[in-house]
Parts: sequence; C-alpha cells; structure tokens
Amino acid sequence: MHPHSDFQLIEITPKTHGVAIDLAYAGPDNFTGKPVYARRFCYLHSDAERRFRRATLLAAAQGYGIRIFDAFRPSEA
Repeated sequence: MHPHSDFQLIEITPKTHGVAIDLAYAGPDNFTGKPVYARRFCYLHSDAERRFRRATLLAAAQGYGIRIFDAFRPSEA
C-alpha cells in the first residue's frame, strides 16, 4: 500500500471547526482590488486537520479562537 493512499483534503468551516475564516483573495478586499479566485473554500490535508482540530480545542480551552487568513488555493489562483 502506498503511504499516501489515504490522502484527502478536509474542508474547514466555522461550523465544523469553530474558527473564523478571512480569505481576502476570494473577494475584492486585497491589494489587487478584485477576487483572485471565486471559491471561498478552506481545506487541510487529513493529517494536518486532526492536529488543527486539537489546536482549536486547546485555544478555546484558554479563551482564544483561531482565524484563518489564507488556505488551499484553487488552481485558477
């Protein structure tokens, strides 16, 4: 079995992970003044997502939250 055969991207959303997402390049509020890509999705590799989920829980336990400013960029970017 190939070591990366279970590779998958997991979508990160405010509802599923309790985070704020600010993807400036998916809207006009960036230095170009226009959207660089149309899709406002945020994904993490499944291994990273498991660790990220733990980080969000640790942050919340201390009264903090996490804001994502950039994420996986679609091919049109």
